[in-house]
Amino acid sequence: MNDTTPDLVALRHEVRDFLAERLASGAITVTADSWLAGWDEEFSKELARRGWIGMTIPVEFGGRGRSFVERFVVTEELLAVGAPVSAHWISDRQIAPSLLRYGSQEQKERFLPRIARGECYFAIGMSEPDAGSDLAAVRTRATRVEGGWRLDGSKVWTSNAHRAHAFIALVRTTPVEESGRHQGLTQLIVHLDAPGVTIRPIESQDGQSHFNEVFFDGVHVPDADVLGEVGAGWRQVTSELGFERSGPERFLSTFPALARLVEASRAAGGSTDLRIGRSLNRLAGLHALSGQVSAMLAQGGPAEVTACLVKTLGTLHEGDIADLVDEHAVAGPAAGDPALGELADLSLLRRPGFTLRGGTNEILRGIIASSLGAGVMVDFPVDRDYATMADAVLADCTAGLGSGQVAAFDRAHWAKLDELGLVRLTGTEAAGGSGAGWHEAATLHRLAGYHGVALPLVEHDLLAGWLLERLDLKLDDRVTSLGVAEAGAVTVAYGRHADRVLVLSRRGADWTLTDLDGRDLSWQEAENLAHEPRDLLRAEPSTASAAGTPVPDDLIEELGLRGALARATQLCGALDRSVELATEHASVRIQFGRPLLRFQAVQALLADSAAEAALAQAAALAAVRAMADPDTGQAERRRAVTVAKSCASHAAGVVCRNAHQVLGAIGYTSEHALHRSTGRLLAWRREYGTRDEWDGRQLAAVMAAPPGAAWSAVVGV
Repeated sequence: MNDTTPDLVALRHEVRDFLAERLASGAITVTADSWLAGWDEEFSKELARRGWIGMTIPVEFGGRGRSFVERFVVTEELLAVGAPVSAHWISDRQIAPSLLRYGSQEQKERFLPRIARGECYFAIGMSEPDAGSDLAAVRTRATRVEGGWRLDGSKVWTSNAHRAHAFIALVRTTPVEESGRHQGLTQLIVHLDAPGVTIRPIESQDGQSHFNEVFFDGVHVPDADVLGEVGAGWRQVTSELGFERSGPERFLSTFPALARLVEASRAAGGSTDLRIGRSLNRLAGLHALSGQVSAMLAQGGPAEVTACLVKTLGTLHEGDIADLVDEHAVAGPAAGDPALGELADLSLLRRPGFTLRGGTNEILRGIIASSLGAGVMVDFPVDRDYATMADAVLADCTAGLGSGQVAAFDRAHWAKLDELGLVRLTGTEAAGGSGAGWHEAATLHRLAGYHGVALPLVEHDLLAGWLLERLDLKLDDRVTSLGVAEAGAVTVAYGRHADRVLVLSRRGADWTLTDLDGRDLSWQEAENLAHEPRDLLRAEPSTASAAGTPVPDDLIEELGLRGALARATQLCGALDRSVELATEHASVRIQFGRPLLRFQAVQALLADSAAEAALAQAAALAAVRAMADPDTGQAERRRAVTVAKSCASHAAGVVCRNAHQVLGAIGYTSEHALHRSTGRLLAWRREYGTRDEWDGRQLAAVMAAPPGAAWSAVVGV
């Protein structure tokens, strides 16, 4: 999803300006978890008058006929300031899409215009006292009567049912012994003021009562209020869960508290807490991942599993932010800020609900684990034939390796890739390159990371080749690598195999590039944790005194961004392969009479790994898009790469730990192939900036920026 087009940026600023005026006037106040706890019917109606409710409802039903991405932008802006949106939230988020997909023409005409006007508020009737996350265990029954159905039973944890006009209830219309658990279920539209409906508010630990228990005693539901098909309730309700689990409310509930922490810390002279930068980087990754789901939903594609990834990662991170803000509210430079203290309290008290509502994270991890291998990742947007070709040729590079072997540099493989135009993929055709772009390069490097290919593709093309071309210097077909002189040492990737070596060094305030082509070089051979050559150049007097080509500072920065993003895309490939190997092992390894994959603890390890890999991939895709777009400013390119490298480096640690835990002892021996992937995770997360370095960059950027920088760090606008 690209939400940085001029029209979408203008929409963001329109919503942002409106909210700033409302906040300044005191018409609304900032709160945490505002999509559930902030009920303000007049504010909802004002949003509707501005066209910001019912945005995806067709015009013929009173909506605006706009895109899911536009709605995504508006909802993010509302949540970022903690605006009171809970009155219309459920109706707009999932009731309207359900009515559009399954509702009758009469139901659409009856409800959708009122939803779009901000006048009709729905709740959700799923959970029951004995059926929380296990929706198929619902016991509330609807019995056929003349003209409709008699409803008996109860629902619980129905947020804001005491204020809503109606809810859609999942009920059993055929006994389970006749139909089975997942059949015989039906969705009914129940008016909450109907005779026989009793609502009991349940007070939460924050003192508010947004939860309710709803009782049905012979409630009559007319046939006109059956949603969709009788008996198709399970299929219908699971299809709408993508809307419920994937939106920005799953990671922005505590963002107002984090934003206040940034402002209070800046006012107090700044902060050195890297967790602030890390929180912003992960939120930016979640923004990208959630946006992917929004695009999937807009296209009508399957999004349930990816939505689960957003929900599990996002709600955990909301809780981490609550803890972080609480620490700063009671100790440190920002302590004593009254607004920060209030938001910290609200965030902590409401935190338990984050990982429970919409399906507990434990249940969702099981759904994720059972779906691994079904293609839940989103690929870079490239020609399918190109991706298939690149995958096949890179797979050939490691096809003959035994489990205990690691790939080594092979000139025959290099020649094959060169023949296919993959070695100088991004170079201009005038300079002998293939003229491909960032998306093609990212696909190549991700696949190389997946297959564990040991070739200096990044160093030759994206770094050395690009820099030589920008400096109007010639690059030929020989293997070329690039090193940087630091503290008197020069480390060169694949130095011993390179036919041509370039060295960047700083002389005073200026950078120079020295071409050591034709010189007799001496190497101290070394390796990173993946056994890839990271050789130390033994500089000779003639080498040290060689004249160099001046390199402008902007090219130096760009070179660093390119290296970091290349490593992030390579990490994505190694992450995918590590999760795949762990999943394969858990599927076939039998313990206590059943596969490891059947154990909930193992499912959690695999699901958390898949979620981290998906987050890294979404952040990398967003950064690739920024680097590929010539209209993207340098500040945004810098921010996007910062997010990508931070998320990928963090994921490397989680996935490495979890994959080895799943495989047990065999996984960290040379007799299993896992080490080829996890070794790369550990090595590449260090290169071109560690996670802490990139989190520190984000922290420094927001502390030096004007007010509002925290939100811009997340969305790039």
